[in-house]
Amino acid sequence: MISADHFKTFCTASAVVTLLYIVSFGLVFWVITPIQAEVLPEITIYASLFYLPHGIRVLATAVLGVRAIPSLVMGEVVGNFLFWNIADPEMLLGISMIGGILPWLGFELMRSFGINAYYLHTVDKMPTLSILLFAGLVTSLLNGFVLTAILEYSMELGRVTEVMAAYAVGDMTGLLVVVMLIKLGVRVFPRSWIS
Repeated sequence: MISADHFKTFCTASAVVTLLYIVSFGLVFWVITPIQAEVLPEITIYASLFYLPHGIRVLATAVLGVRAIPSLVMGEVVGNFLFWNIADPEMLLGISMIGGILPWLGFELMRSFGINAYYLHTVDKMPTLSILLFAGLVTSLLNGFVLTAILEYSMELGRVTEVMAAYAVGDMTGLLVVVMLIKLGVRVFPRSWIS
């Protein structure tokens, strides 16, 4: 049985993750995409080269594990609906489930090979940056493969590799930006504000 305190903590963490995920979608949509569309319009219709939501989903999965899935799926649904205008319920739910579940599957795949990227049940030991980046790459490749397979019908065959590479670059730069912002936040704000 889950205690009331654990449930409250889970609900708070889920709300924060969902909100950060939606805000990161908004930043990509309103700030990054317009700039990228001027420079690389042919890639912009498929991928962002600074995909901040990937950073949120990797770090949320590292901290919450499987418990991150509901908040990530909810953030995906809201973000994809509000910002990318995906209104078809089947497509919206399908893409949102992919984006919400694949990070956890990537972490589990890594764990099956003896690489633990989770930051669960400890306060002393966060996975190293290289492990988090590797987890980001694994989940990005999984996500890119699945989404490219879904979108493949709408692009030329030669573009598939280019789009998968753009997914990986955007996901990894998004993860790096989010990690740097968190590190900056930890240095700037007093520890009492964070804990």
